[in-house]
Amino acid sequence: MPPRYTIVFEPEQDVYTTGCVLRGRVCLDLAEKINTKGIFIHITCKSVARWTRQKTIYFSKQRYLDKVIVLLAPENKVKQLSIGKYEFPFQVELDERLPSTFITPSFSFLTPGGRVFYTAKCIIQRSWSSDIVFKREFRVLRHFDLNKLTAGRETTLHGKDGASYTMSEIVASLVKPGVAAHKTGSWSDVLTVPPLTPSFLQGCLIIDLKHTLELHMSGIRKVMVVVIGSIPLSSTGQQEAGQ
Repeated sequence: MPPRYTIVFEPEQDVYTTGCVLRGRVCLDLAEKINTKGIFIHITCKSVARWTRQKTIYFSKQRYLDKVIVLLAPENKVKQLSIGKYEFPFQVELDERLPSTFITPSFSFLTPGGRVFYTAKCIIQRSWSSDIVFKREFRVLRHFDLNKLTAGRETTLHGKDGASYTMSEIVASLVKPGVAAHKTGSWSDVLTVPPLTPSFLQGCLIIDLKHTLELHMSGIRKVMVVVIGSIPLSSTGQQEAGQ
């Protein structure tokens, strides 16, 4: 049976939040002995943005979290791990100022776009052999409280020398019957918005995120900025906003 190398988070969940402590274990199931000079886990948060304009390629990247945790440091420089199972616990604090996970549609190095991503990568350093490296990504949400403010989506990518690129996508839409000339009409409905990254993508310096609500009718286009958060307005906040 081949060896198995896994990274497990505790608890396993779809999204973790900034301000919390991320805990987990590196699990090894060895089918043969290995000699290691050390085992480490590298927790990172990075953002990248890329686009092309007039045959010029713009690329920008930043790193917001860069934490290396030593899981095993042999006293005699090299330690032999026998056949069997091993577990190495780790934990790292996710600072409240870190950005939320985000990715533009169909992002790749061949299409314009950007992303913010978190990775846990384990490195098993070996003597006289290539290092064993395995990793997994995880999602993080930075809460955005709408009570602290005094569906299309627009994303702006920022590069060096003030260069920027804006791209838009429709995340939800409704189509209603028209109104005849010289007539009036009204309708009400609910526009269901899918789960979205909070507006502004706080904590990320090279990607800005805005949400808008647009009305299109007979050549007329009205645009209203909509703020998406993770903590809704309280009843008091709603009353104040309506005043």
